[in-house]
Amino acid sequence: MAVDYSATESYEVEYENKKSGVEAKLKDERKNEKLKGDASYTKLEPLFKQLALLQTLR
Repeated sequence: MAVDYSATESYEVEYENKKSGVEAKLKDERKNEKLKGDASYTKLEPLFKQLALLQTLR
């Protein structure tokens, strides 16, 4: 998933659930933040839970 805030700022997430485990990457150009692996998953997990909750409320 990618969100472009402007021509020079974006927010990008890569997430893959594999048999060997979860693979996640996060790049937030607004906050100058790049995360991989467990650090990325730890940041993304609460956001994924919020999305799942929103889906159940529909």
